[in-house]
Amino acid sequence: MDRIVVDPAVVGGVPCVRGTRVPVVTIVGLLTENISIEAVLDQYPQLTLADVHACQAFIGHLARGRNGTPLPGLTAHELVSQLTWRVLGPLKGRAKSVLDWAGLRGEPPATIEAVARRYFVTPQAVKHRIRRVAAAGAQLPLTDNLLAEVFGPPRPGENPVTHRRCVHLLSIETTNTQN
Repeated sequence: MDRIVVDPAVVGGVPCVRGTRVPVVTIVGLLTENISIEAVLDQYPQLTLADVHACQAFIGHLARGRNGTPLPGLTAHELVSQLTWRVLGPLKGRAKSVLDWAGLRGEPPATIEAVARRYFVTPQAVKHRIRRVAAAGAQLPLTDNLLAEVFGPPRPGENPVTHRRCVHLLSIETTNTQN
């Protein structure tokens, strides 16, 4: 997958085809709308057939194994919140502790230690809850729009730590590489 790069200096870190500013999700989105590969190459003459195949392989790699039950959330924040409640339930503040750590309850993201003190549990318990949600997040099917959101920069007004923690809870790994 050396044709796909994730560079914070290029389109805010959205995965793009190397040497271009063309996002992977744009190409895959066109293909999922039944636009032919030839039409995509006509629209983006700087791309090659191998680039288009690399985009498909990249998204396929991200989606591999994500065969869990989908959730109705339309944004990463909604999806992480729904996933957390599904996995941990309402008992003893379990879900709230992970959402506080992620910064999804109206307050800035908290440290694991601060969350542990707030909910009268050990930091290891909080870490265990985060791992449980991330494990379930690895199985969750993601739409192209959600992939674009999590790979893109934080939305205006969104805390960057919250953004990174949502990416973590959805078990999406990116590697920053330079062009």
